[in-house]
Amino acid sequence: MPTPITVYGDVDQRAVSQLQRCAEAGDAIRGALCADGHVGYSQPIGGAVAYPDHISPSGVGYDIACGNKAARTNVRAEDVRGDLPRIMDEIFERISLGIGRRNDEPVDHEVLDAIKRAEFGEHAVEREMDSPPVLLPTDSELGQSYIAAMSLAGEYAYAGRDTVVDRVLEMLGAQSTYAVHNHHNFAWLEEHFGTRAWVIRKGCTPAFPGQEGFVGATMGEPSVILRGADSDAARELLYSTVHGAGRVMSRTQAAGKMGTRAECSVRDCDFWVRWNQREHARCPDHPEARLMKRRGRIKAGRIDFAQVRSELTTKGIELRGGAADEAPDAYKRLDQVLAAHGDTIEILHRLTPIGVAMAGADTFDPYKD
Repeated sequence: MPTPITVYGDVDQRAVSQLQRCAEAGDAIRGALCADGHVGYSQPIGGAVAYPDHISPSGVGYDIACGNKAARTNVRAEDVRGDLPRIMDEIFERISLGIGRRNDEPVDHEVLDAIKRAEFGEHAVEREMDSPPVLLPTDSELGQSYIAAMSLAGEYAYAGRDTVVDRVLEMLGAQSTYAVHNHHNFAWLEEHFGTRAWVIRKGCTPAFPGQEGFVGATMGEPSVILRGADSDAARELLYSTVHGAGRVMSRTQAAGKMGTRAECSVRDCDFWVRWNQREHARCPDHPEARLMKRRGRIKAGRIDFAQVRSELTTKGIELRGGAADEAPDAYKRLDQVLAAHGDTIEILHRLTPIGVAMAGADTFDPYKD
């Protein structure tokens, strides 16, 4: 018998097929795909699979325990709005975002003392997007070692978000009066339909009855605090819900592709060719000039990020960092995604952005969230 699969919202059939393949490969008791779902590596983003006897490193993915923390402060938005540009500059300067460090400010946390990260003996080999899942028996030494390493990575991720929020509170001279902290890209041992199983949630978060979650939207739209509901529909979703709006185009489609270019050495000249085409290339305006090796955009994206920044400024949003791959038009609309989940969740709060600090993702793979 095929594994029962529950799908919410308008999701690409390829993503559904990925989830079905993952579920049947490990004799899962059930699979679920949330409305923000889209194609991922092996297991789709937004997909949850419940395996009684297996853990799936490919399902958890590389970005273990990726998540969000929201904190309500005792400072009102109108009290800091006039000073917002300076505050955002300080956040962007003091907190490292994305690939590459911007500062060397030390961090002390007990989780750092626990990290030894013993080697598994082999390097991971990534294959095509529709590869079958990597499954480890949970009663094996390797399976238990992976669970231990994954758990430690989860503690590390939480420590990082706690540290970031604490530093921002310090910059604001504020205290937190309420916080919501959760994550995805993880495996939890839970009971569903009378069976104990490891639930692998890739790009979707747990939402058990009464459990609160923070779901981020795009850089220009309200995020939400939600709470899981006790309903038959929620049970069929393995008590899972969305982690964001969900992509409608890959990072590369949105931002274009970065690569090595041969650029004209004359200042302010915009002539270039791909590096592997440089041998017979000459700048038409400066034929005697050398062609310099530089990194740049070799394929245009579908998003005009200058226009996006202008629109955010008009809305009064201070943006630091980010790139076209994180623009609103690269995503579904969060309200529509949440509406598709009906009575499986309850919306508690909507959070309107006034300042957003983000990392660009030009070096990331197209479907990795």
